[in-house]
Amino acid sequence: MKYVSPESSPSLSLPVIGLGTYHLLDRMTDDGAIRAIHGAHAAGVYFIDTSDNYMNERLIGRAVAESSEPGRIIVATKTGLATTYDEHLRFIAQKRSADLSPERIRHQIEVSLGTLGMSKVDIYQIHAYDYLTPASDVVQTMGDLHHKDMFSVWGVSNYSDSQLEELIITCDRLGVPRPTTVQPFYSMLSSFLGDSPVDFARDNGMLILAHSPLMKGLLVDKTIDLLKRTLEQSVPTRGDETRQHEALSHATEQLVRLSQYAHQNGYTLSEYALAWLINQPATIAVNACLKPEHLASSLKASEWQIPPEGLELVEEVRTDVVVKLVVGQLMTAVSKSKPYYAKRIS
Repeated sequence: MKYVSPESSPSLSLPVIGLGTYHLLDRMTDDGAIRAIHGAHAAGVYFIDTSDNYMNERLIGRAVAESSEPGRIIVATKTGLATTYDEHLRFIAQKRSADLSPERIRHQIEVSLGTLGMSKVDIYQIHAYDYLTPASDVVQTMGDLHHKDMFSVWGVSNYSDSQLEELIITCDRLGVPRPTTVQPFYSMLSSFLGDSPVDFARDNGMLILAHSPLMKGLLVDKTIDLLKRTLEQSVPTRGDETRQHEALSHATEQLVRLSQYAHQNGYTLSEYALAWLINQPATIAVNACLKPEHLASSLKASEWQIPPEGLELVEEVRTDVVVKLVVGQLMTAVSKSKPYYAKRIS
């Protein structure tokens, strides 16, 4: 297993594969989850990503406590999103997506530490940008919590580059340690987003904790097969339908090229996607490798040094205008069809 460290905090060393736990309670029993976490740890995946919004911090804490080497496991948790259905409704009424008010951050880190059974968390992250709370309030609060030794380093998730820049400027102005990590939606084909903080974060010595590295199942061979079958079974009858069909057909052809290249080299499309991400500077792929077969696949991907022609192929596909358009539309559809956290906590 390879390891990376952020320039801003070289003592923090993380494996290039992190264990994502967003769907932990959806897919496994408590005992099964504990075994999965211990199995990942034994294989070298000792970085666990969670959130107070995922409702699984107690289970993560139990897994760490029951581990043979609890001190070796690095836990990152987050705050800012709703953790109860009533709070979710309050956010809607206030027209806000997150609450980073100082009193709420202080309350939530106490809750997380108590739920995890820890006196200090390794990485504490802001889960999303809050338009109603000034950056100075967020920064000052994180500085106070860091001074109280409630976390080792802090970071942000789902921030744009402009939002991240605002935060760093504010840190420097107030004399507060800068965020060490940033957790964006980042993958082989995420270039359709446009406003990514990845380059800005790297330029500032931060570590990229890439979530959704397989694009919520898009970068999986069986999804490509499904797209091909959909095209074969659909017959456009109007001009706009014909254009959409042609765009989807072109994008699918490009995805097939990626899949075929992976198979020619003895890998799956998902392994190609993970390997590409891990090949990027200062980047960790936070993947839900909880099942033994998914863990084995992730470990295999972490060792693949993709040849130059494989990297060039990805660059060709990820910068294709039509592919970017179609992938953006597909991801929008997927995000709307996935059960949102509000449904899980209602």
